[in-house]
Amino acid sequence: MIAYKFWCKRLTIFLLITLGPTACFFSEDCDKVSPYFSIQGLKISNVTYGGQDPNPWRIIDNNETVKYDSFSLAINFDKAYHSKVNYSGGQNLYALTCKQSGYAGSQTGVETLYLITLQDYNSSYLKDDTLNNIISTNYSIYQDNLYDFFPLETFLQDNQDNIRNDMLQIKITEPPSTENEFNFKLIFTLKNGDTFVAISDKVRLTK
Repeated sequence: MIAYKFWCKRLTIFLLITLGPTACFFSEDCDKVSPYFSIQGLKISNVTYGGQDPNPWRIIDNNETVKYDSFSLAINFDKAYHSKVNYSGGQNLYALTCKQSGYAGSQTGVETLYLITLQDYNSSYLKDDTLNNIISTNYSIYQDNLYDFFPLETFLQDNQDNIRNDMLQIKITEPPSTENEFNFKLIFTLKNGDTFVAISDKVRLTK
């Protein structure tokens, strides 16, 4: 233990000399965490704008009517955290804060996902049709990523080797034909063949 503290002190002094004040962050006493997560299931929430910072989204109340362009599906993964020695993702040598479990993402990538409407949505997308052509995605529901939605193809490409985040947000980019109650089924398939299915609660959407 004495030898450990001795070398830690010498390392800190060396970093202060070579890197300056930022080296102080390296002496932070972080708990050990499991860097990777595996997906065990899905949870879907209907959300809209109106939450408090840093999360501007809130769960939609029952019987509440929401405009389609302020509506989003927030998908959270049920996760198991663990380590893996021989993994190509690597770790960030110069992290300045303690890491959370699962910070390195999943150990397998996404194969595909399908968002299916369980009612007639509009004239182009009827009951049981896939909405993939009219959805956009986001990694975060927090303020700094509020408007950073991008095509589904980008999400699938970026996460084909390992899934980077433990949640996903989906927006529908076309309006429904009329005000109505809708709910949606998400099918999420990983490269290892695992498939997860979840159905959202009903939400009343309008143009």
